Amino acid sequence: MNEQKIIKQAEDKITANAYIHYASDLIYKKTAELGLFEGVDFEYHADIYENISVFKFKPKHEKLVFDMRNFLNDSLVSDESINRAIKRISLKFKMNNEKTDSIKTKLYSYMHTSDFRKGQISDEVNYFSVKRRKNSDSLKVILYFHNIAKELAPLATCLLRYSSLILDQILYTDNLNVFLLGNDTYSDFSVNEDFYGLQKEVFYEKPLQKTALEQNIQDFKSKILHAEIVHRIYKQISDNVEISDELLFNNCGYIVDKSYWAQTKEAQIQFLLRDIKIELELGS
Repeated sequence: MNEQKIIKQAEDKITANAYIHYASDLIYKKTAELGLFEGVDFEYHADIYENISVFKFKPKHEKLVFDMRNFLNDSLVSDESINRAIKRISLKFKMNNEKTDSIKTKLYSYMHTSDFRKGQISDEVNYFSVKRRKNSDSLKVILYFHNIAKELAPLATCLLRYSSLILDQILYTDNLNVFLLGNDTYSDFSVNEDFYGLQKEVFYEKPLQKTALEQNIQDFKSKILHAEIVHRIYKQISDNVEISDELLFNNCGYIVDKSYWAQTKEAQIQFLLRDIKIELELGS
């Protein structure tokens, strides 16, 4: 399976940042339209190095048909996605109207510039990592399992990772809210041995449409419980699970070998996803 990689150079860091969110808005909407889910069907990373945008897209199944470069090059410029990108970076950078207009102008001319291939760019990416600003509005989304069988803890941790990526995609394509994804923090099993979870940090533009957010959560629950999605997660885990020993140990105190994943049953995945709990905490 071929990994697609795009590297583009902008005039400045803010424009490169805006382009990442513009392109990601289009890609997430397109993959959602195709019924594809990050983590299960593909891996997607976007990051910046000063004024350089770096994208990586890796399909997980041979049948997946999505060429990121052709899609971005052939797409008509979307004013809606440009505006959403500007709103996202305004949560990270101080923006006034004059700067906003300048970024929009640069983005319009930047859309179809050729790839930048000079030098080597590290494959390590931060996946929309953002440091919290004092004036940023944020919320915490907590996904967790409680009081499950100990032998299911590694599988539960793996499912938290896949579920988090699917929820990212749903939040990123919300039509009524503009979210900027922060960091995922997994629980420490030593604090509470009956709790396995992660906390998502999400920044948002005021006013927050809470009804839409709650609808996103319901949409997320519906999608992860769909029989086809459960099967695709099962296939991904049984064929080639992708989760680090460090994450497993930190979240549930286990390191497991390949035989554990080979013995995973689809019914176990379905059972756990039915039992996943979600809590929202609004910050300031």
